[in-house]
Amino acid sequence: AGFAAYSPDGEYLISRSGDNGILLWDLERGKQIRQFGGKTQVTSAAFRSDGRYLVSGHAFGQLRLWEVKTGKEVRVFNGPINEIKSVAFSPDGKHIVSGGGPHIWETETGQLIKTLIGHGTTVNSIAVSPDGQYIASGSYDGTLILWDAKTGNLISMFNNNKGQ
Repeated sequence: AGFAAYSPDGEYLISRSGDNGILLWDLERGKQIRQFGGKTQVTSAAFRSDGRYLVSGHAFGQLRLWEVKTGKEVRVFNGPINEIKSVAFSPDGKHIVSGGGPHIWETETGQLIKTLIGHGTTVNSIAVSPDGQYIASGSYDGTLILWDAKTGNLISMFNNNKGQ
């Protein structure tokens, strides 16, 4: 599976490379300008709102933070990580949420803040609301859960297993 994401300023695009890394594209010039993490089985990636960093999720359960300008790997997040299918930053960039768990991480320190408990199987999609108050996660078990981003408490669960 592939992925693509625009930088906040719309100047760049990231996509999965043929060797499972991340490619950074300059959209104005129409060419690739950098590669991150080749052969690391990247499954998802997202830009921080200021465009300075991007985060990548990996099939073997790693989360990595990259500096966009230099391509330098800044941090590998350590913790109880499953295969990460989706990643997102909070709007202020202070936190990262990762699918697989789902988990909430502190961007600056790499510390695991919270594991969200509620899905029956792997979380394959994750998103943070534009105001940063909520996290939504979707799972292979057919559930969509809305979480309070500050407390990690489950607010609502929607079930699509009945085809409704």
